[in-house]
Order: sequence, then structure tokens, then C-alpha cells
Amino acid sequence: MTRAAGDEKFDVVGYGYDVTNEYLHPLSVKGPVLNVEKYKQDHSGRLESGTASYGHDRMYYGYSSADYYDRNKGNIYNELWQ
Repeated sequence: MTRAAGDEKFDVVGYGYDVTNEYLHPLSVKGPVLNVEKYKQDHSGRLESGTASYGHDRMYYGYSSADYYDRNKGNIYNELWQ
């Protein structure tokens, strides 16, 4: 069975990702590392298919760990736990 990004079922869940390639590029997705069909069979309640195909991202940064903390304290926590 072939799975591909945008198949509206599992997309690239279970595939490896080459972090040295371009971020979020389809060619950065590599071969399967998890048998998704078997996992779904064994743990049916843990895997959802056909989820929304949209989202957003936010960038958090700092020039040092102290700067990162000072710039972002509260921001990440507030977004995750709202």
C-alpha cells in the first residue's frame, strides 16, 4: 500500500523525516518507519484519519537560552493551555 502526503487518511504518519533537508518539503519525507495499518489494528482508538488539513505555526526564538526564556516566558504556556 502506498501512502502519500495529502491522501486525507494518514498523510505521512509513520514515515521518517530527514531533518537535514528543507523544512516541511515533501522530499524530506523518507521511507516508512512504522506499520500504520498494524498500529491502527492493534490500537484503533489512538489513530485518527481524515483530520483537518490546515494549521498554523509560531516561531519562538532567542539569541541565548536566557534571551529565549525572557522573550517567551508565558507565551508558550498560555498558547498550549488555553
